[in-house]
Amino acid sequence: MPETAIGFFPDVGATYFLPRLPRGVGMWLGLSGSRVRGADAVHLGLATHFVPAAELDSVADAVRAGDSLVDILGGRSDLPSSDLPIAKIGEYFGDDNVAAILGGLRGAAGDEWAAEMVELLEGASPTSLWVTAALLDAGRDSTLDECFDRELHAATQITKTNDFAEGVRAMLVDKDRSPSFEPSTIDAVDQSVVASIVED
Repeated sequence: MPETAIGFFPDVGATYFLPRLPRGVGMWLGLSGSRVRGADAVHLGLATHFVPAAELDSVADAVRAGDSLVDILGGRSDLPSSDLPIAKIGEYFGDDNVAAILGGLRGAAGDEWAAEMVELLEGASPTSLWVTAALLDAGRDSTLDECFDRELHAATQITKTNDFAEGVRAMLVDKDRSPSFEPSTIDAVDQSVVASIVED
């Protein structure tokens, strides 16, 4: 579930690890809620090893038989290539400014991937997009404990907003997938509201 689609933000430590990914990747994942596959997770530094689904049972059997998981996985070299558009992700999501990110994506005429990202971001809570960007920016130079503390504060604040109630209603309760977020555009978001959610 893309958290920004329900008026929330990536939490449970995401504001610590997402900013430490390659340029733009954390912002892309945080804002869009895009998903990555197993091999992509290794390429991005989110995972250390990849085992194809068809081989999971044999790896589990070897571990149950007492073989070392380090030895089992250490000899593997069958990592599929990644088809993630890393250069585009870095280009468009390498900024902490949501308006600049969306402006760059909108300006990419004829780029199907950019158009898909625009659609995802425009379906999210504008306030949540700004809150997510601010939390990821703050998390870049914070400890894990500081990120957890900031996330806890932000969660207690953002769950009081109409966007959170509306996002949960539209995406999880009624499932009409048509939330009416207020404000409805990123340019109309009051940055003092964002600061009150993010800063303790």
